[in-house]
Amino acid sequence: ASASDRKVIVWNIESRSILQTLQCQTWVGNILFTNNDQNVIGIGGKGMFFDWDILSGNLNCEVILESTESVALSKTYNDDLIATANKKGIISIWRYPALSKIDSFSMGNHEIRKISFSFDEENIIGCDISGKVSIFSLKDKTETVLFSHPKNSPIRFICFSPTGFEISFIDGDGYLYLFNLIDHNIVCNVKAHNDMGLCCEFNKDGKYIASGGQDNEIIIWKRSKNRFIKKLIISGHSDAVTTLVFDRTNNLYSASRDKLIKYWNIGKFLY
Repeated sequence: ASASDRKVIVWNIESRSILQTLQCQTWVGNILFTNNDQNVIGIGGKGMFFDWDILSGNLNCEVILESTESVALSKTYNDDLIATANKKGIISIWRYPALSKIDSFSMGNHEIRKISFSFDEENIIGCDISGKVSIFSLKDKTETVLFSHPKNSPIRFICFSPTGFEISFIDGDGYLYLFNLIDHNIVCNVKAHNDMGLCCEFNKDGKYIASGGQDNEIIIWKRSKNRFIKKLIISGHSDAVTTLVFDRTNNLYSASRDKLIKYWNIGKFLY
C-alpha cells in the first residue's frame, strides 16, 4: 500500500500484519511487486523511481526516471522490462533492473494516468486525462488510438482481460467500458458510478469486472455478451475507492482514500 505520507507498507495478508514500512523522499503514486515478490518498485513525486528489498527493507535504488510527477508504472510478466509515464504524455520503456532506457512514445500533451503491458509483451496500453486510450506496438513503434472521449472526460484506469483480447476502462463521468482489441470496437458500456470512475479490474476468468469510484461504492458487473449486468453493490468505504484486486478465489481487495484496505468475501456469490 502507498499514499501521500511518503511511506510504502508491505502487509502479510494471512496474518494481517505489517512486514515492512518502507520510507521514501516523495509520495509514491504506484507500486508493484517484482523479483518473485522479493522486491517492491514504485514511482511518484518528482518522477522518482524506487526499488526496495522487502526482506531487509533496504532501498536498492532511488533515481529520477521522469521529468514530472508520475502515477503510471507497469512491468512485464518476466520482470525484464518496466514502463513509466508522465504528465507530458510520454511513455518510456526501461530494462529492469539496469534501468537503461530502450524507447519512448508520445501519447500527446496530457497526463497519462495508467499504463499496462500486454501479456505477450508486444504492446502497451495507456489512458490520459483528455479521455484518450491508445495501444502502442513495441515492435513497430506505432500508436493506434482506440478511443477518444467525445467530451474529453478523463480516463483514469485501464486493464487487460485475462485473455488479452479485451480491455476495460472507466471515465470521469462514471461510465465503465469493455473494448474488443480484435475488432477495435466498444462491446458495451454502462453508467457505473454517480461520480468520477477511478478503477476497474477483471476477475481471474474474465467473467466479472469490479468498478470503483468517487461515490465510495464498489460494483461487481457480470459480462453477458454485449451488456453488463449489475451483480453486487458494495458500500463499505467512507471515501473514494481507488484500487481493486481480485484474488485467485474471486474474493476482492479494495483500497480507498479513507486509508483502509478491505477484503470482501464475495466469491461464493459469483459462482
